[in-house]
Amino acid sequence: MRNIEAWKEVGRVAGEILRKAVTLVKPGVRLLELCDKIEDLIREAGYRPAFPVNISINEVVAHYTATPFDFSEVSKKALVKLDLGVLHPTSGAIADTAVTVSINLNGKVEALIKATQRALEKAIELTKDGIRVGEIGNIISKEAHEEGFGVLVDLGGHSLEEYKLHSGILIPNVPRKFTPKLRAGMIIAIEPFLVASPMDSYTRPNMAMVGIYSIKNPGKDKVLEMLHQNFRTLPFTLRWIDKARAEREFYDTIHKHLLACHLEGKVNIYPALVEARNRLVAQFEHTILVGTNSAEILTAW
Repeated sequence: MRNIEAWKEVGRVAGEILRKAVTLVKPGVRLLELCDKIEDLIREAGYRPAFPVNISINEVVAHYTATPFDFSEVSKKALVKLDLGVLHPTSGAIADTAVTVSINLNGKVEALIKATQRALEKAIELTKDGIRVGEIGNIISKEAHEEGFGVLVDLGGHSLEEYKLHSGILIPNVPRKFTPKLRAGMIIAIEPFLVASPMDSYTRPNMAMVGIYSIKNPGKDKVLEMLHQNFRTLPFTLRWIDKARAEREFYDTIHKHLLACHLEGKVNIYPALVEARNRLVAQFEHTILVGTNSAEILTAW
């Protein structure tokens, strides 16, 4: 039976961590330092990161996390998307939440940010038992277009279960027919992505920017067995292996091994996703508990 109190607990923690994380986003801060600090906040609170903190800037949409030898910094003008997850240490409950921070950008970008947040709020307001996820996509899409922005059609939210960040149901950002109905007691993440264009868009993977992995089938591979023992099937980064930070050659060797295992179907890789025409993208996300007549935000900031 699902431990709802554990889900509420981990959601509250995730919201608190995200509020603190926003204050750390400043021009000149190295992304490696930023990722480490945010993940350390999660650990210091007595929890584990459910996935490597995503810090996706400007046209980079998702799945960017600092690698062990990442020297990139937050620039003087940037649209920074912070996406973090918190894992409950005993129950496996997960909270997933995201916010977009503008650094020295103009009013049009601020309008994009506000529209994305409103799309999330309106979607949550209408979420309840029996709603089809395609209707949620319609709400998000309608709000975006009314504000003069498009959405990313290939991304969206997702259902969550214990130790499963994406447990099978997609919450689209566009209208869709014949989609599943949500039921009271479900845990889902609603996650609008709006693009700085009146037209809808999509993403493309940048295979040169892979810093997140997960184990599908370790088989008899000793490296994969070790990683699976530590992270199960949840996403991880090589930053979490101490030796990788100290030795560049070690990091490169493990990275190449994981890429090879991906081709064999044993490992998932998550390349950074970039907006198809390199336009700015904003993101907001909450994990919510579906109720009979409404929904409860678990990750309130």
